[in-house]
Amino acid sequence: MNMTSQSDSQNNKVDKVLEKISEIVQHSASGNYIYRGEHQSYEKVSSNLYRAYADLGIKNSDVIRQGQKKSSKAARGYLNKTADETPLVYLDDVTEDISENQPGILRAIDEKRDFEILARIQHYGGKTNLIDFTTDYLIALFFACLGSEEEDGRVILLKNKDKRAEYKIKKMSPLISRAESQKSIFVEPYKGFVDLTEHNSYTISIPKCLKKAVLDYLRDYHDISTESIYNDLHGFIRLQDIYLPIYKALYEANEWETRGDSAEKDSEKQRCYGESVKIYAEILRHEPKPSEVYGLLGKVYAKMGEYDKAIGLNSKEPEYYFNRGSAYLQKGDVELAKTDYREAIRLDRENIMYRRDLCLTLFKSQEWEEADKELSFIKDMGKLEDIDTLLKELEAAKHCERCKIHLEKNEWRKASEELKVLEKMEHFNIRPSLQEIKEFVKNEEINLPGDLAAMLENC
Repeated sequence: MNMTSQSDSQNNKVDKVLEKISEIVQHSASGNYIYRGEHQSYEKVSSNLYRAYADLGIKNSDVIRQGQKKSSKAARGYLNKTADETPLVYLDDVTEDISENQPGILRAIDEKRDFEILARIQHYGGKTNLIDFTTDYLIALFFACLGSEEEDGRVILLKNKDKRAEYKIKKMSPLISRAESQKSIFVEPYKGFVDLTEHNSYTISIPKCLKKAVLDYLRDYHDISTESIYNDLHGFIRLQDIYLPIYKALYEANEWETRGDSAEKDSEKQRCYGESVKIYAEILRHEPKPSEVYGLLGKVYAKMGEYDKAIGLNSKEPEYYFNRGSAYLQKGDVELAKTDYREAIRLDRENIMYRRDLCLTLFKSQEWEEADKELSFIKDMGKLEDIDTLLKELEAAKHCERCKIHLEKNEWRKASEELKVLEKMEHFNIRPSLQEIKEFVKNEEINLPGDLAAMLENC
């Protein structure tokens, strides 16, 4: 597939994602909805406590509610014993200021405390009669696409306020950061499950073929990803089963890259790097996408000489621009080489090697004034080791380029003057520059005057 076809295909997928989002928005406009995303369709939208009792053959809603109440009461004795847990002391502080003659307020506070406890149990993966929803349809869409890649997902729209509904809707505590990031809201169904009837809900199917495109879109345009949604330690723990195979794949990719580094034949290097690229690319096909994978893949692409791809993954790595500039220079494309060298310098102003190669390239394009500016900057970095040697190297290169230009124009006297300058550069190895001039004369088949030919030969 060529670049144009790939671009058209990508645009087509984005269009389909936007169509699906538009469908959710249109249906949301008809009422005050909350949302739930499921990566596959289930028979019921039920709480995990309902499912646990159902496995025991119990579906009585009274038993479920009583079981939750007893669970909440028992959990009180375990509060504030976890090092990273935010205490619920504010409820106790309020209770102390209320007399026993205000039972209604005390009962409300008691219910609030129970809900906070249940919210934490739910947060830590325990069993409650609460069902996770969100006020953000994009987050629901994320969950509809995360997992079960061979199954269609779905986004459920549930009316926030419905007098006929057999459920309560409760807002989440701001004390849990992940609940904030997921814009969580809980539904507590009286029967343990939500009856998705026409009057209070609407379901939108998300085709399995669209899941990856949706996840990519949400990550790229809305910063919604596993890292932002599961943004605390407990969220990470819930994702461990997903992360473990990723760590294994990262190890294998690094092994292939290491083999490529040590391979002697270029064909073997490319083969090993190619295997590494395949593994990294496969990791990036799924969620979660560890951010470091983009940098690791970029490094391998750079080693393969595919600098466009490397820069596409990490546009802030100066070495990629520098190496691509060098590749352009080898192909004779001086203008593109200068552009990349300058971008590398913009990203790393103190790198003297980047400035050296830009200076050499400016000599080749006869931009002496710009080259002198770079030389001045390098001189100002005199605290660096071997700066004198580098400056002499650049000075020799400058006179070498000038000599070649004069020779090409048959300007023998001026060429002779440049050779004399090179001869006078004491305590410095000018052989590379002289050899370059000799090869230039030979390759360009320049017939030198006798005295100038002798002078070049004797240098």
